[in-house]
Amino acid sequence: MIKNPGNKSFKFIIHHSSFIVHKSAGFTLIEISIVVSILAMLTTVGIASFVNYSRSQALQSAAYDLKTSLNLAKSRSFSQVKPTSCGNQTLDGYKVAIYTTSNSYELTALCAGNVYVVKSTAFPSNIVISADSTSTSFFFPVISGGVVGSGSAILTGFGQTRTITVDSIGTVK
Repeated sequence: MIKNPGNKSFKFIIHHSSFIVHKSAGFTLIEISIVVSILAMLTTVGIASFVNYSRSQALQSAAYDLKTSLNLAKSRSFSQVKPTSCGNQTLDGYKVAIYTTSNSYELTALCAGNVYVVKSTAFPSNIVISADSTSTSFFFPVISGGVVGSGSAILTGFGQTRTITVDSIGTVK
């Protein structure tokens, strides 16, 4: 309050004009569009990579399963473990036969000339045995060791190949 010389009181109010700045609490349409576009591109790349990885793993898994069956045949023939279905018959060995027509393979035990299926496996639908395979039958005899029918089996699928090789002494690679 300011007093004037005439001893009368009055109020002196000063108004300042000021600019009021309004801040927005959201995003503009352009910012949202850019973010959505970037997320769409990242999602597309991610899905494509996942599909490619999934296909590669399916082929790798099929090759690994075949190698496991070959190693199982070799191991059982060396240790002369015969399945109970052989009974009292003499174990001749184990055989892994790959069937290109049915796209599958079987692990069998040969006992005194008789064949007993130990395991039968079908490859996934998009994975096939290549015609370039050098062997589709691997027999691991009990007495002599090694393998009869050494060679390689080539699996193809999704534009990729995996080669499983069994050398003359029965090493599976």
